[in-house]
Amino acid sequence: MKRQLVWIVRGAGRTQTAFDEQGAAIRELQQQLADAQLAIARIDGNAARVTEVSNEVAGRLDSLAERVDLLNAKVDQIDSTVNELVRVVAPPSSD
Repeated sequence: MKRQLVWIVRGAGRTQTAFDEQGAAIRELQQQLADAQLAIARIDGNAARVTEVSNEVAGRLDSLAERVDLLNAKVDQIDSTVNELVRVVAPPSSD
């Protein structure tokens, strides 16, 4: 009976203290989990944004490459026209 009385007096208090400590540890883990989930959500959001931006940049680069190709074709055409003009206006001398 003394053991039971000692447990009631001391054991219940120790048990309650242990439960309180475990509860605090669980709450801390829950907060850490919430923080980790928030960080993961940010990473996922950033990854989606990076993909979106890189796709946009790729589209712009494709458009730029097309424009450069068109400009090169025009330069080739101008070069050919200038060569023809030079040939007509100032034929090579036959010295």
